[in-house]
Formats: sequence, C-alpha cells, structure tokens
Amino acid sequence: MRRLLILIAVTTCAAASALADDARDCTSASGDVAIAACTRYIASGKPNTSGAYYNRGFAKKETGDLDGAISDFDRAIELNAEYAEAYYTRGNAKNRRGDLDAAIEDFDRAIEVEPRYASAYHNRGVTKKMKGDLDGAISDYDRAIELAPDFALAYYSRARAEEAKGDLDGAKADLKRARELGYR
Repeated sequence: MRRLLILIAVTTCAAASALADDARDCTSASGDVAIAACTRYIASGKPNTSGAYYNRGFAKKETGDLDGAISDFDRAIELNAEYAEAYYTRGNAKNRRGDLDAAIEDFDRAIEVEPRYASAYHNRGVTKKMKGDLDGAISDYDRAIELAPDFALAYYSRARAEEAKGDLDGAKADLKRARELGYR
C-alpha cells in the first residue's frame, strides 16, 4: 500500500512538473516547441486557456500557418472577448493572408477594447495604405504618434504615406524624426 501511495505521489508530481514545463514553454518558447507545449496545456483541461490559444496562434503565425493561427486567435477571443492583443495579432495574420478588410475590423476591435493601443492604430494605418486609403492611413499614424511619441516606425510609415500623397516636405520631416528615434 505504501508503495502504491509513493507511486501515485511521484506520478502526480511528475505530471504537475510536466504541466508547469508546458505552461512555461507555451509562454516563452517559439515555433514547434511552443505549439506542442501549448497544445498539451490546452489538452490538460486547465481553465482559462485563452492565453494558451493566443500563444499557440502566435507561434503558428510565426511558422507561416496563418489559417491555424487565425483559428487559435478565434478561440482565444471566444474565451475572452476583451483580449485586445488577440484581435490585434489576428488582424496581423489576416493582413499577411491578404484579407485586408477583415484585418481592419480586427484592428478596430482591438482599439475599441484598448483605445490607447498605438500599435493597433499603426497597423490599421498600414492596412489602410495597402488598400489605397492614404488619408485614413495618415490619420491612424497621427493617432499612433500621439499615443506613443517615440514610435519611430509610425513616423516612417507616415512619411511613406505622405510621400505617396506628394507631401514631400512632410515625408522628409517624418523620415528625419524616425531616424532620430533609431529607425534604420
């Protein structure tokens, strides 16, 4: 009987340790290691797995599995409808897939949930520029810069949109500012 209790205790500790390792790897590893760890963590039945779905989706996006990533971001959002970062990252995946209107909808939702999300304004601007909406893009870059005055990439992006509109003086000033902030 004592051996059985020891075996149960060892097995329980080993399982808890493996789950802790999966939780760690799900949040800090990348690529296939993160995908496998997140999958095991989700399968463990632990509550509140929206973060695990998000992390697995992020790893899938980085490995090029955009459909798998979007599916995981969908699930993360189903579990937590206020998960601004999941909307934002799903928008990035949709943008990479070429689904620009859906990407803008996700950036809109990320901004609705987190109104001071400068990167969401920036990436919505990038997507609007891709669609040919230069004024909308510049407006989003303006807001990103207002929220994060040291956001070098937003200055660079705004410069490219200004250049496309023929505002060469504005583009030159923004390129200068982007370089001052470290953009290369």
